[in-house]
Amino acid sequence: VVRWEPAAFAGQEVADPDAIPGYGVDAGTGCFACADRAGALDTEADGEALLDRVLNTGVPTWSAVGHPSAPEAVVVFSSGWGDGFYGSWWGLDDGGEPVVLITDFDVLTLPVFETFVIDAPSRGSVSHPLLDRMGGALWRPWLGALRLVHRGPRTPRVRVLSGSDATVVVPSSSNYIQDATFPLGALPPDARVEIAYIVGQRAAKCL
Repeated sequence: VVRWEPAAFAGQEVADPDAIPGYGVDAGTGCFACADRAGALDTEADGEALLDRVLNTGVPTWSAVGHPSAPEAVVVFSSGWGDGFYGSWWGLDDGGEPVVLITDFDVLTLPVFETFVIDAPSRGSVSHPLLDRMGGALWRPWLGALRLVHRGPRTPRVRVLSGSDATVVVPSSSNYIQDATFPLGALPPDARVEIAYIVGQRAAKCL
């Protein structure tokens, strides 16, 4: 392999170098399949046989399992740390021909965050230059339990800082596609709230 290029779907153009094409993962499982042969294997019997193979031989942390009827045509595998959206890449030789296909499950990198910290938020909007740069809006609703709501294309990480402790707040579901609600609950008297956006990646020192 002398170079890599994003693996796009048929007819898909990758105009933005930062918009890597990929596929969504649910249930922690990805798949490579031969387009010419996968359709013939899309039967209930074949599906049950593949599921049995995965359940009986798969390893939760790392596993690649071929289809019982055609292991060279369909292979399923665990997706690193789990569900998400992941890009695939063709490895090309010096003649530009593909020799390998991989999916990057982000297990060899760690996120780089840019953050800001606020006191226990009062009701209403939160303002900060980082929010403006990321195209986000953040506010504490006037009614209901103590919580923060974020709207924007990038969902931040929210942590409650108290003394030497830092507790990640898991967002709950929302009625809006780009909304994330962070329930804060009863905060300690010295608590502050950290808002963090992923702005890059760095190599992991160990796995």
